[in-house]
Amino acid sequence: MLVTTTSIYAGIAHQYFQKRFVLQIRILYLGMITLFNILIAAAIILFVSHVALLLASFQKAQLVSTRYFYSHLTLWLTGGLVFVLALLYSGAGRSGFLDYFDTPFKKGMILVFTLALSLVAHSIVRLLVLPLLRKNQG
Repeated sequence: MLVTTTSIYAGIAHQYFQKRFVLQIRILYLGMITLFNILIAAAIILFVSHVALLLASFQKAQLVSTRYFYSHLTLWLTGGLVFVLALLYSGAGRSGFLDYFDTPFKKGMILVFTLALSLVAHSIVRLLVLPLLRKNQG
């Protein structure tokens, strides 16, 4: 009877620790899905979408205006997300890149850089790329 009781207690203890271990792994996994990671993933997805839409907006020496607009929109949203990330996480030690934006001026420069990048890219497309495409087609 002593062996049976010991084996029952050992079985209960084994099940308890096994369930607790699985629960701890699930908590660790859920802990990795944080707002920080979601925002980083969203910024990456938006930037990749920006590049894809920009490349897809040129067809037969013409500009597809809706794709081109969405390309700029995804660039602006990416800049906005980086700005939000800097507001929430600069100085928190989560990212060396975000820790750089430790003053309001530096955080504001994210938005200025995004708008400047958009204007420069728009100027390059309008003044260089489209004339070259038209020249090569004609």
